[in-house]
Amino acid sequence: MYEDEIIDLKEVEAERFLESDNPDVYLLGILGKTQNISEVVRKIVQKLRESFERREITKHDILEIYK
Repeated sequence: MYEDEIIDLKEVEAERFLESDNPDVYLLGILGKTQNISEVVRKIVQKLRESFERREITKHDILEIYK
């Protein structure tokens, strides 16, 4: 028999999700505990923008995806 621990995301501080290096995890911050959801959303958008800016995707890379 398998047992998994269930984590209630609304009990985790939203800021913890923003500490990740994984952009997918940033979005979980919306579900986290916070006093100021507007600030969390602003930080998520900022971190996602920074993440996309660091990626250097060329036209060649995009064309390779569709082959």
